[in-house]
Amino acid sequence: MNKTVLSLIIVMIAIGSFAFFGVKVYAPLPSYTDEITQDITTEVDTATPTADTTTTNATETTASTPATSTNSIAVGEPNPATPQPTTAGPKPTAPTSSTSAKADVEVEYTDSGFTPKTITIKAGQSVRFLNTSNKLMWVSSDPHPTHTDYPGFDQLTAVAKGKDYLFVFTQAGTWGYHNHLGASHAGTVVVQ
Repeated sequence: MNKTVLSLIIVMIAIGSFAFFGVKVYAPLPSYTDEITQDITTEVDTATPTADTTTTNATETTASTPATSTNSIAVGEPNPATPQPTTAGPKPTAPTSSTSAKADVEVEYTDSGFTPKTITIKAGQSVRFLNTSNKLMWVSSDPHPTHTDYPGFDQLTAVAKGKDYLFVFTQAGTWGYHNHLGASHAGTVVVQ
């Protein structure tokens, strides 16, 4: 087979692959695209569908021109059309973060884990978990990753150095907890 024909076939396959996977091979000038899109949008919005030619012309023009949305979303903002994640499970029964609230006991989260590892408190007392590490902290009830031993004892979000999590323990028992983002960092709260 001729090298020119073979090269042409390879190029056609590559372009077809790009088209199949939705990769744009060209980028038309934005102002030209916006003008065409505006014309098409106006025609489609104001046209009376009395014949198939109106729809066909709009479809043909749209197919040959990349479609752009008339709604704009700034970079970094969530798309309102995209479903946003929701947090399932129980909500904390106490304030989740409070740098000004006085806690009965304080536990520090350092780069090597929680200090002290075990604390003993009375039912109704609060524990403040303060992140002094260079890592993110997300305090959660055991077991990892379901956090079901003490429903509601789950920070539900990660916090950076200098931030904290305050939780009021109302149920007596021995409650294991961990950093959800590094489950080997763990501790125990004994509630009497």
